[in-house]
Order: sequence, then C-alpha cells, then structure tokens
Amino acid sequence: MSDQASFGDFTDTGEDDERPAAEAAAVAGKSGGVAEVVTEDSRYPPADRPLKLAVTQVNYTVEGRGDEEYPVVHVFGRTPDGTREHVRVLEFEPYFYTPTADLDEDPVGAYGSVLDTRETGPDGEPFESIRGERLTKVVARTPRDVGSIRDDFVTTYEADILFPNRFLIDLGVGGGVAVPERRLNDGRIQVHHSEVDPAEVDADLRVNTFDIEVDDRNGFPEDGEEPIVCLTSHDSYRDEYVLWLYEAPSGEGSVPDTIEDYEQINRDADVDVRTFEREGEMLHRFVEYIDETDPDVVTGWNCLPADSDVQMADGTTQEIRAVEPGDVVAGSDGQTPTTATVTNKWRSETEILEFDLADGTTLRSSPDHQIMVGDGETIDWTEGAELESGDHVLKPRTLPVDESNVPTLSELVPRENQQFADQGVAEQFNSQPPQGATVERGEESDITAKTLYHPRRDVWTSERCSNASTRYDVALPDGGHDHRRTDTDLDREFHEHEAYLAGLILTDGSMSEIDGIRFFNAHKELHEAFPGDSPLRPDGTGCYQQTVLDDARMYAFNGLGIPFEDRTAGPIDLSAVYQMPTEYVARFLAGVIDGDGSVGPIVTVTAESESIGDWYVRLFKRLGVYAERDESTVRIPDAERDCSTLREQVWPHMRHPEKVDRLVGLSGEQSGQTEDIPYGLPAAKVDTGERRRGRAECRRGIGHERYETDVDEWDEYVFVKVEDVKTVGTETTYDLETTTHNFVAEGCLVHNCEEFDVPYVLDRMEEIRGTSEYELSPDRFSRVDEVWRGGWGGPNIKGRVVFDLLYAYKRTQFTELESYRLDAVAELELDVGKERYSGNIGDLWEQEPERLLEYNLRDVELCVEIDRKQSVIAFWDEVRRFVGCLLEDAPTPGDAVDVYVLHNAYGRFALPTKGQQESEEFEGGAVFEPVTGVRENVTVLDLKSLYPMCMVTINASPETKVDREAYDGETYHAPNGTHFRAEPDGMMREMVDELLTEREEKKTRRDQHEPGTDEYVLFNRQQAATKVIMNSLYGVSGWDRFRLYDKENAAAVTATGREVLSFTEDVAGEIDYQIAYGDSVTGDRPVVVRDSNGLVRILPITDLFERAKIRPEAEVLITADGGAASTVGLGKERGTLDGWDALSVNDAGDAEWQPIEEVIRHETDDSVVRLRHKFGESTTTRDHSYVVEDGDAFTEAPPEDVSEPLRVPGFPNVERIETLDVYEVLQGYDREYASGRDDGDNRTKIKRVHADDEWVWFGHEHARHQSKPVRVKRQIDLNGKDGRALVRLLAAYVTEGSASTAETTDSRFGASIAESRREWLDGLKRDYQRLFDGAATSLVTSGDQTVEYEPNVDGESVTYDDCIITLQMMNELSTVFFCEFAGQTSQRKRIPSFVFHLSDELQTLFLDTLVGGDGSREFPRYSEAYAERNFDFETTSRELAAGLSMLLTQRGRKHSLKYHDAKESYTVRTCDSYCEGHAPELTEFDHHDYVYDLSVAENENFVDAVGGVVLHNTDSVMLELGSSVTKSEAIDLSFDIEAHINDRYDDFARERLDTEEHRFQIEFEKLYRRFFQAGKKKRYAGHIVWKEGKEVDDIDITGFEYKRSDIAQVTKRVQREVIEMIVRGEDLDGVKEFLHQEITTFESGEQSLTEVGIPGGIGKRLDAYDTDTAQVRGARYANELLGTNFGRGSKPKRVYLRKVHPDFFRHLEEQEGLDPASDPVYAAFKRDPDVICFEYDDQVPDEFEVDWERMLEKTLQGPIARVIEALGMSWDEVRSGQTQTGLGQFG
Repeated sequence: MSDQASFGDFTDTGEDDERPAAEAAAVAGKSGGVAEVVTEDSRYPPADRPLKLAVTQVNYTVEGRGDEEYPVVHVFGRTPDGTREHVRVLEFEPYFYTPTADLDEDPVGAYGSVLDTRETGPDGEPFESIRGERLTKVVARTPRDVGSIRDDFVTTYEADILFPNRFLIDLGVGGGVAVPERRLNDGRIQVHHSEVDPAEVDADLRVNTFDIEVDDRNGFPEDGEEPIVCLTSHDSYRDEYVLWLYEAPSGEGSVPDTIEDYEQINRDADVDVRTFEREGEMLHRFVEYIDETDPDVVTGWNCLPADSDVQMADGTTQEIRAVEPGDVVAGSDGQTPTTATVTNKWRSETEILEFDLADGTTLRSSPDHQIMVGDGETIDWTEGAELESGDHVLKPRTLPVDESNVPTLSELVPRENQQFADQGVAEQFNSQPPQGATVERGEESDITAKTLYHPRRDVWTSERCSNASTRYDVALPDGGHDHRRTDTDLDREFHEHEAYLAGLILTDGSMSEIDGIRFFNAHKELHEAFPGDSPLRPDGTGCYQQTVLDDARMYAFNGLGIPFEDRTAGPIDLSAVYQMPTEYVARFLAGVIDGDGSVGPIVTVTAESESIGDWYVRLFKRLGVYAERDESTVRIPDAERDCSTLREQVWPHMRHPEKVDRLVGLSGEQSGQTEDIPYGLPAAKVDTGERRRGRAECRRGIGHERYETDVDEWDEYVFVKVEDVKTVGTETTYDLETTTHNFVAEGCLVHNCEEFDVPYVLDRMEEIRGTSEYELSPDRFSRVDEVWRGGWGGPNIKGRVVFDLLYAYKRTQFTELESYRLDAVAELELDVGKERYSGNIGDLWEQEPERLLEYNLRDVELCVEIDRKQSVIAFWDEVRRFVGCLLEDAPTPGDAVDVYVLHNAYGRFALPTKGQQESEEFEGGAVFEPVTGVRENVTVLDLKSLYPMCMVTINASPETKVDREAYDGETYHAPNGTHFRAEPDGMMREMVDELLTEREEKKTRRDQHEPGTDEYVLFNRQQAATKVIMNSLYGVSGWDRFRLYDKENAAAVTATGREVLSFTEDVAGEIDYQIAYGDSVTGDRPVVVRDSNGLVRILPITDLFERAKIRPEAEVLITADGGAASTVGLGKERGTLDGWDALSVNDAGDAEWQPIEEVIRHETDDSVVRLRHKFGESTTTRDHSYVVEDGDAFTEAPPEDVSEPLRVPGFPNVERIETLDVYEVLQGYDREYASGRDDGDNRTKIKRVHADDEWVWFGHEHARHQSKPVRVKRQIDLNGKDGRALVRLLAAYVTEGSASTAETTDSRFGASIAESRREWLDGLKRDYQRLFDGAATSLVTSGDQTVEYEPNVDGESVTYDDCIITLQMMNELSTVFFCEFAGQTSQRKRIPSFVFHLSDELQTLFLDTLVGGDGSREFPRYSEAYAERNFDFETTSRELAAGLSMLLTQRGRKHSLKYHDAKESYTVRTCDSYCEGHAPELTEFDHHDYVYDLSVAENENFVDAVGGVVLHNTDSVMLELGSSVTKSEAIDLSFDIEAHINDRYDDFARERLDTEEHRFQIEFEKLYRRFFQAGKKKRYAGHIVWKEGKEVDDIDITGFEYKRSDIAQVTKRVQREVIEMIVRGEDLDGVKEFLHQEITTFESGEQSLTEVGIPGGIGKRLDAYDTDTAQVRGARYANELLGTNFGRGSKPKRVYLRKVHPDFFRHLEEQEGLDPASDPVYAAFKRDPDVICFEYDDQVPDEFEVDWERMLEKTLQGPIARVIEALGMSWDEVRSGQTQTGLGQFG
C-alpha cells in the first residue's frame, strides 16, 4: 500500500518526538515487522506486562486537522478485579469494498479522502465477495469519509459497518481483549491495532441507574426548559442510592437530611441525601459523581414521545394510530433510505403547536417534531418546541406536478358547444336518426330527419343543438350564436400563445356568452397580441375596448377556469393551467403581469379575489418563483433567484413596454428571504454534482451524520419568518419501534425513542450553562469529552453505554404484557408499586420535598430490582460477549445477528452492504397451533429448531447455491427446486453448527450444578444468549435488509420446513393420531360481510382479501427447544379488515355479526371439493369443515360427512338507510385514454367521477362548467319518488340490463335495458330522467323471435314470442352508474348493497321488478295463490344468486337453489316449505390457485352466500390421546409417537432432499392433563403434568382477562381461580358454589375498594378530553373534591357510586367554600355523583355509597360469564345458586 499521511503531533500523549516516515510505512497494516517498529515508535510507551480486560464499550474519535486527520479507537473495559481501563488504539483503518470491474478510475486520485486501494490481503489472496466476485478494498482517511463517498459507487460491500463494529469484527473481539500495558503519562494505554488480541475476560459492569424529577407545573417538560428539582442515582458497585435535591427557592417544606420513614425494597442498600441551593451546583456535583464512580452503563426506564404521520413503504401515508406491528414503513439504514418493519408501538399525549408565518400561512407541529430552520448563518433541524417568533422556517420555492398536460380544445370546450367529432359520426347520425327523433320529439325540438345533419351550419340554432344533444346523446355542431360561428379545429392542442392571451383576459378582459370576449387596455401593443383585425374603440378613459377571439376560445378559456361575467362571484379553479408545462404557465403569467402586474422595486400582481391570488402564488411556484399573497396583492420577494427566474421564463413573452423595460433591469436585493445562506444538512446530491455536507452537530432525534459545508446555496427554498407561536391543544401521539430504529414521520426521519432521562439532563445542562457558575457542558458525561446528540437511539455518550432498560426488558419477555409502564412491570415482577403522592411534582418539591425524594427513590429502586431479578443487563452483556457486538446493540436482533455474521465472514469474503439485495415475496413456513375445546391428555410435540435444521440439512447459504445443470458435484435438492452443493459446508451451516454446539455445551455445564448456584445461573444465561442468536438468525434471514438475504435461499428453507411439517402429519397419521389443518375455500366463493360503514356486502372472498391490509410478516409464535423461541412464516398471507364483520352463527343457532379477525390465503396444488345441495353450495379444500346440526348442538364435518349443511337461520338487524349518496358508490372509478394528437404525442389522460353538493358527473373536473353536462343526482331520498325510481331502475338493470365499458368496447359507452314491454320501459325511462340530467335516452325496437326456456326446477319449458325493445342510455356516466351499483357482465351482476338496508316495501318493489324481468311465477302443479307467493329466478351470476338468496333469507323466505351444468346458471326458487331432499352432490377437481379462509371472532364460522351455507374456520393441529389413558400411558404413547416420527425423518431426508444425513428431530415436550379453551383460539388454559422429562404440576393460562392491567383485582383473582378449578378437574358444582359465594360477598359490599376498583389510564390532560368518559369524569371529580392530582400518565382506579350523603356537600360548601354556581366540576358532581377515582381506599370519603350492583356488572360478570358459558352454565344460574351437576359439560 502507499504511505499514509503523517499523523501529526500527538500532544495528548506526553511525547514530543515525530513519528519517522520509515516507521509509518512499517506499521501500516497487520503484517510482519509491526511489533519491532512499535517498540521504537515514540507514540507507544514500553510495555510493562500483558493486560487483559473485559470490553465494556468501544467508540472512536477523529484527531488532527484536514489532511492530517486520523481516527483513534477507544476501548473501555475492566480487569477481572473491576479496575477501569481506557485503551487508545491507533492506525486502524476505515475501509469498504467495491467490485474491481466497476472501477473506471483510481479512487485515490478521484478523492482526496481515499488513502489507498488494495486488491489482495496481507497473505496475497485476492479480496472476494461471498459470490466469488473480485473486489477492491478502498481505504479512507476517517470513518466519516467512508460515509461521504460510498454512495458514489454503484455497488459496495461492508460500506455501512460502524467503525467500532469494524474494529470488533476485524480483530475478532468478543468478551474482552489482551493488550500490552503501554501506559501514557495520564494513565491511559496506547497501542497499535495489531497488538490487540481477543480474550475471554469476566468482569462486572458498573451500572448507574438514575431517574430525574422535573417541575411540571408549566406542562409536560421538553428539551431542558424546566428545572430538574431532584434526581436519584444508584451505583451498582457500591449498592448506593444517592438522592440529589435542588432546594426549592420558595415553599414551606423543610429540606430533609435523610428519609428515615421510607421502607426500602432492599433494606441493605445505602441511601445518601445531598441537597443544593442552586440547580447548577446539583447537576455539577452529579456529573462529578459520575466521573468519580465512572460507570460503564447508564440506564433507566424509557419515555416515549412521538409524531403523528408515518410514511408507509408503499408510498402512502397513514396516521400513526393506524400503523401496527408488522407494517412496513419508510426508514433509513445509516444514510441509505430503506424500508423497515414495525416491531412495536406505544401511545402517549402531547401538545400541538401552531405557527403563524409571515407569508400568511400556518404550520402545525408537535413540540418534538423536527423542522428545517435557518438563521442567516446555518440551516439545521430544530424541534418544534424550540421555534420562537423571529425564527425562519424553510419553505419550497418550486411546486412540481407528477405529469404536465396540454389539453385539446375539445377537452376544454363543453360538448354542447362543439362541432361533430368526425364526419363519420355525422353521416351515421344523418342516415339513421334516433328512434322518435321525427315522431315523438320533432315538434318539441324543431328537428326533422332532414335537418339532423346539414352541410350549412347556420341551419343549426342554439336551441336545436341543445335539444338534440340532450335527447340523442350525440356530438353536434357548434352551438354558439350564429353571428360568432367559428371553424376552429377543436381536436388541436391549446397553443402556448393562447395561454398568454388567457392571462390577459383574466386580468383585463371579460367574457360573456352574449357579448363574447372583450379586452380593455391602454396599450395597443397588448391589443395587437390578439389575432384578427377587430377594431379598437376608445372608452373615454384612455383605454381601448376590443372584441377579440371567437366562441371556441371563449369556451376554452372558461374550461381553463376563467369565469364568465363576475370573477369575484366565487372561487375559481385554475388547476388546468397549473398542470400545463412550465412554458405555458410562464406565458399565462406574462399575460397576468402585463394585465394587472406592477414592476417596480419588486413585482406585484393585483388579484380580484383571494382565490385568484392563491392560484397566482401556486403558478409562480410552478416556475420556481416564490410568491406570497397579502389580501388582494401577490408579492414576489426581491431575491435574485426569483428575479432571475422571472427574467428567464416570463419576461420574453411580455409585451407591455414599460413593464418589459423595468423587469429586465430588476435585480434582487438579498432580503431576509433570500437563499444565499451557508447551511448544514445531511449529505445529499445537489445541482453541481457535489455532495452537500452539514456542519457541526446533528440535532437530537435525526439520525444523519453531518459534514463540513462546501456548497453555499440552497436555491430551492426560501426563509419565512415565524410571527407567532401558540398551543392549540393536546392530541394523542404515538411512537414506533422498527427494525432500523427509525421511521419517516411528517416527512422527517425520526427515531423510535430509546431514551430515558439522559437526554433531558443534557438538554438542561445546555439550557442553564450560560448562567451557571459551573461548567455544565454535556461533554463532561463522556470518558473522552465527546457526546454526540444525533446517534441512533439517543445520545452517544462516548465511553459509556446508554442502555434502555425498558427495551432490553421487553426483549427478554416471550409474551406481550398489557403495559410496560414502570409501575405495571414492577407489580408483575416485584409485587411492589410506585410511591404515592398527590399534587404536581412542582408543588411536592416546594411543600413536601421528603415525599418527593421518596417518590423519586422508589422509581430507581424499581429499575434496580427488576434488573436484579431478571438479570436484564447481565443477560444482554452475555449476548454481547458471544456475538462480539456493542452492548447497546445486543437486544436488537437485526443488529446482533448482523455483527455475528460479519464476524464469521471476516477473512474469507466480504458481504454486501445492507439493502442492495433484490427483494421478493416467497411462500412462508407452516406451524402447529393449539387444539380447540376441552380435551383430556393432550400432548405437545416440538420440532427442535426446525428452520435452522432445514438450513443445515440442505446446506443453504448464498455461496452454496448452484446451478444443477452446470455443477458436477453432489447437491441437496430443496422442495422448491433450488440446489445447494453438498460440500464444503456453507456459512449458514457453520454458524448454526457453532450455535448448536455452543448451546449444548453450556447446557451440559449448567446441568452439572445445582439450580440457583452462581455457576448454574452463569451457564444458563450463556446458553440462553446462544439460543437468542440462533433463533434470530433464521428470523432475519428472510428479511431483505439482511446481508445474507437471498430470496431463493429463504424460499428453499421455508419450503423444506413445510415439507417437514407435511411429512410429520402423514407419519402421525400412520399411527392413528390425526393432525388436521389448512381449512380453506376457493376465491370465487361469495361471503356475507358488513363493511366498516355498516353496509352489507356480498363479495367473493378473493375481493375481500384484496381489500384487506396484508400483514407482511405472516408469522406466528412456535415452540422450539421447549419454549416459545422464534417466529416463522405461516405459508399463508394474512390480512386485517378493521371494522369489518362477517355473518356468523353462534352456539345458540342465532345469526349475528362478528368481527373479522383475519382474512387468509395460501396457494395449493391439491384438489378441492364442491358440495351442492338444495340449501346451497360451497367449494372448499377437502379438510374444510361445514357446520352441521347434531341434535340440539352444532358440530363440524368435512364435506364427505355432510348430509345436510346448516343454512344461516336469518339475518341480524341492519341499520336502515334513508338517504343514499351516489358519489360514495361511484367514486374511485376512472378511465385512461389517449389524447389522440396528430403529432404522435399520444399522452394518456384520465377521466374520473366528480361531484359537487347536488350532482355527480364523469369526465374532467371542468365538465361542471359545461351548460349541459350529463349528470346524476347525488343525494337520493330513498323514501321519496327518487328512491323508488332508483330501486326500479337498478332492479331492471340487474335482470335485463347491459353496459359497455372500455373493457368491452372501443367505441361508444353506455347502458341499456332490453324487454318486450314498452310500457314497462317507458316507466323506467321516466325513472332514469328523474335521476339524470343532460342525458339522452331512446327506445329502439328490434325484430320478433320465439324463445324457449326452462324456468322450472322440474324441467318444464315455456315458449313465448319476444319483440325486443331497448331503452338506450348511451353516455359513460350511465355505464359507471350501473356497473358500480350492480356489476357489468351477466356473470358478475349483483344485488346492490344498499338493498339490504331498505324498508320492506322497497325491498318488495326491488324483488317484484327483478322477478318481472328474469323471473317466473309459472307453477303448473300448484295453485294460483301459491304462484302469486312464489317465483323462480334464473341467473348466470353466482354473486347475484348469492345476493338474492341472502335477501330472501333476510326477509324470512324459504328458498332452494339448483345449478344447471348445461347452461352454467343458477335457479333460485321460493317455496312455502321444504321437501325431503337428496344428499349433497360432491365433485372433486384440481385447483392450482389460491384458497382462502376467514378467521371470525367468537363463533369461528362464516357464511357462503350461495344459499347461506355456514362454514367453520379452523387452523389448528391436535394430537389427542383421549381421556381413557392414564398419565403414565399417555407419556409412554407420546414417546412412541416421538420415536416413530424421528425414525421416519431418515426416509424423508433421503426421498425428498437427496441426503442421507439430516438434523430434524421432534421432541415430546409436554403433556396437558386437561386442556380448556373458551371462545377464542388465543384464550386457553391447561394443566401441565409432564414437561421436559419431569413430572410437574403447572397451570398454563393464555389470553384471559386476568393478565390485563386494566381490570380490577377481584376480576383477576376470581377468574384465575375458576380457570384453575376447571383445568384441575374440579366438579362443576364446586365451581358454581365458589362463584356464588364470591358474588354474594361482592353484593354485600364486603370487598375492599382497592380490590374492586377498575384501573384506567389517563392519556392526556383532563381538559383536553372531548369525550367525558367515566374515568375522565371520576378523575376530574377526585382532583376537585379529594385533593388528588390525576393527569397525563396517571392510572387511578374508579368505582361507581349510588349516592353521596348530603353532609359531604354541606361540608364542602360551608368549610371549603365550594359553590356550584361558580364551579362547574363541583356542580356536575353534586347534580349526578355517579363515579369517583382514587388511588388508595382511604381517599374515598365514608359519605360515598358504592353502587355494588353496577360494580359487579363492570368487574366480574363479563369475564366470568365467558368462561362458564363454555361449561354450559349461565351467569344467572351461578348468581342465583341454581344446581347443575356433572362434569360432562366439559366435553
């Protein structure tokens, strides 16, 4: 390599000698000869002895200046005796790799920051990627240089590795290091990187846990704005709590020296109270204490502020409240935009700020939202809370459009004012005039057959055109007045010059359909711009009046948005101009300035209305000219950039002589809104091609690095002054945790907040630093005097680990808790709560400082004791040691696994920079799920580490994948067709083998010691750490941000896993134990659902899936290694439909709506079975269950066992619709078309559905301005004549209608209804004309014919003569209308959804009209009365048959269905009663496509709408041994099953994977003596009697309410006891007796308030709640009457009150002075004292009488009823004490 630059003067080493150049070359790299040179280098003192230390943190700094800069790695650690050491490591190089073939030039010459490039390592071997590509190593001067140049390379490898991680990886450092003890004068050690060797060293981390309290009386404190009144810290080495108190300047509370009455959790810990008169001194002494104790880790519990809008990965934005774990959002990996998966979500409350800006606009932001701000010297990210009046925010100059558009005149001119579209249309119209043109309408419209087309245009009057267009829906000649007829070609594009003329007319012209276009101006130069020789007429005021242009241009200008007559009458819409190319916009604005503009020191334009002014502002910004409106004047600032743009783009097209002269000489004056300000921002591309680099320090919360400025212009933005800031209220805000630790919110990159109190302390020190006598620099916290505030996950205090205890705790839990608040976790883990207090922190500080200290101390104690109990920090330190990563990265699976993989790859090949791999979806895995119901002796078999074992067995790894045709060696064959070489082992196999071996070794060593001993705890922690990495390895391997991601590899592994599970199913079946899963239906099956608006829908299940929000991960938790360990793909896509319900049948047989929990699909190549019965049909997979009657109960049966499917018995009540909004039905429909330009520029344009308050139309937005647009009424009163017309029209269309769209025709669009009954069609025509306006209709008759059809189920045919008359509605709006309401083709017709919400009368009208079309009431075998009551209806549409069946079900009508194979049609027949039916017909056929399922709450069934057949949905696995075997027999049988399956895995590996060896192993994990499930899949409990080789007696409970934190203690206790009684086999009489006694005790009022109080969180300030819930109301009452201080963050309990004794009110009014007349809160409570909140029993006065009846209902009734109903008992029975015996109810 080339010589490195001189490292300069190491002034901090205490040495004076320069490093010789020769030595510089010798020490470079890690090659031979380094040790000898080091001993002579003045920078490296002599080595006394080798030193070993456990690594606690690794950071780096950059020293030197300019070209003399160099990085220093700082390794912090402790020796085994706990001595802290700091090692400075020199000459470690930052670098990355790039493909050698991609280099066109030497990076050393291209970049001054690149020191060297190398193609081989020290051993002479070439650098290669994992795929064998030759690489070049690019060595940079500093780590930040890597970040600044890497994006200039097309492909990079390992360019995103943080420098500390690079050090750990390259040197193989895990738990510790060994270095020569080369001491500098200041005690630090300084070594060459080649002298650092990895070592295993044990040492205890020194941890400082602390918590602060801040004066909160001015609202929620942010960013150091309020004083820190006290803090408590705990030092782990001393086991010492120190309480730091800033004495309140005012107040009556005495300052304590000790807290004698406080009862500690750990009585042995020392507590020291230190008080200070000044806050600055307290913080100064605290930092001194940090320096004295020198902790390795600072930690505490997390606080979680957040912003509100999130950018999703698909380009949409969602309110953060709608984002859920599993969603994919936009994020950033380093400085590379990427996608991130949401892994967690929190909610909180925050204030919203509103900023009034100098340009008349406002900006809304949360206090911690980042806004780009400039101050004249810098541009930087600033939090909203830091903005003040006088600051300048950045706003964009330029507003882009997605795609510009030049309209044709035909698109602008209303159709009734246009010529013929083409000669062919005219000739067709003339030769075949519409039906009735000369007969029915001739006299009214003054039209005859001979004059419909005429070569003389003056034959056509305006009246004739209007009438003909309305009646016959054809394009007709120009409808303008005769004396202004025009021959303008309307198919041409709008001209650029016409845009200039439009600007003149808008400003100094007028338009009228009577007088045409007139232009008024004093300058003849402007008049000369108009074509023609129309005379100028002086108006007597110095101006000229001129009539200009023609009707075509007038209507075109109106289509642009220029109004007729008064321009101030209402808002205008210039969007058509806005969407034109910039050259058109420039000409338009040239006309505007020539007309109403003023060019002086600045450019202004007078606007006749605010609407016009706002459009001027937007149009100027289209050109990149910043403009602002002040009332009627639009002003362009005097910035040179804006003046220059005006001169370049607008000035060339202006004609006003004075204005032209002034504008050409206009120059910017560099006002306060100019752009020439140096700035600092994230590295980004700029116009010059140079890279923008930010300055100094990155603001907190934004994860970009900053670089030195080298570009001084930010020319796309201006600076707008903030004039006022106000708080407008409090809103719910959220925070997300993602796989990249960040996400994009409100357009800014933000972080999932991993901060506790450290950031506030740093902010506060900065806030008071200038006024304090103490040096309060935040850098004092660091061991190297450097704190970086912009790091991922909070401040980077170099030398110390800032460790989020909350996140780390969460990552140690395998089950999700209801709340992760500190008090909730403490109650769970320690059975200890937070210290109680009332009032604000600020009040407590002044009045009771000792109580404040107790409160603060308790919070820190809870953190310390939670960590002690769970060994949170120690566990993740063990993970760190094993992986070789930083401690703060260990809890994050993606980070930890990434470093682990890089360690394993180092020295062999380079891995890709994350995010460069191609992503693609692939089918996931499968999983066994719990059984349903109450079962005896249920065994659980666990596939040990299934997916890692798949990787190892097939040797799946990116570098082992081979092309079978080209590879000669032995391969393993994955089920998806991917081949992997058999040897040598791939990287993934090596890592999994290492992890398995390591874990087994640790488990073996653990088991050699007694549980509870130090050795047992240590080895158990180590094996668990290994397990976490092993499970995470597969978890990230399918993530496209993983370095080793390969879509074929991931698909191969999951395919292998699916095969293993499928094989396991088959093998289990060999020994007569059933495994069943995979219930599904085909996608064409219509199901009955209710959408989020409460509207009944009959939809094919595939359409339902398309509407769902798909969960990208599609994963569930599985058991591995004896416990919940990892997630794997289901092989099924799963989506949610928020607010959607499915029609379902409950256990009582009643139809009801239940929430859709999931809609699921997966591909299958298996056959499916169609079941047809007179009650209905469905097509399902063979193992899908139908719900059938079994005596008085319901059960499930596969298709072959169904003798009669269960039909849904009725329809739950639905909400009646009184008024229908047509726009809500039609919106969203659009059609693309080509503009058809002659010059070949066929641009694609779009027509859409538009609406105003009264009408709906289809086309372009400007069509509303046409005088006769085709439109339909928007609001339909369903109870009036319009409603009856709509019902008849749609029913007729469903049965006899058709429609033509772009999918079915290339010519005319429209709809028609054909029938033989003219009178019927005449009525429909009147219905149509009642609803539609501006649309022509006609009746066209075709020839006679004789028709024979088979209407009867019995097969009898009927013939009749048919003369077809067609009602034609030939306009595209009609097409959209009918298709969106009722479908298009005969196979996709459907019942409009709103019909299910009509009155009985209107539904009858719909059915009568429907049956009158394709129905029949001919029943020769039955009476006339029977025929009048019943009908047959035939259709080829499955959806229509389904909808009709459900409509009849809703109306309580019996009916049957029959399918005719020959005609592929359904016949629906109503009847009075059912006859004996035939058995169902079963047809099996192949199905190579998706199948679907619905997961429905509570009932777990849904309805196939074709007949209303009820289908059961299960997705479960069961191995039930039955109740007849003993526990011993069950255990023996389980081991037999285990052995049989494991033996058969040999066959599987050989036959399916082409390998003789495998790692698959299933293990009998546990045995449930009794397993109970109530209601939902995830609500179950079991009594475990054997687990992992030992007999146990444990209760496993999942999903029941008792685990929730928001229910009363009595609910938790009683529900748990009931569940335990059930799974332990208690007799039902005992369960009932227990519950009856509990209820009796409750009703007597003998329960304590603490036990019955219902907890509830307060999420925001009480006065910010819009809804006065019981919890909010009770908290307000308590604050007012009991002296509590409930507010944001509080979680009080509430009880409902029956009454309050009058003495209480008398005391308040006489003694406390409360007056209901002046105190609204007190008045409300006195008027209706219904609820009160409290924290402790003694806070509730004796005068308050609890409503025990209501409390019973709110606490016990629901949760207990859900359990006992599964046992056949009711709440009323238990409460009354009625007797019920027998355990048979369990079955």
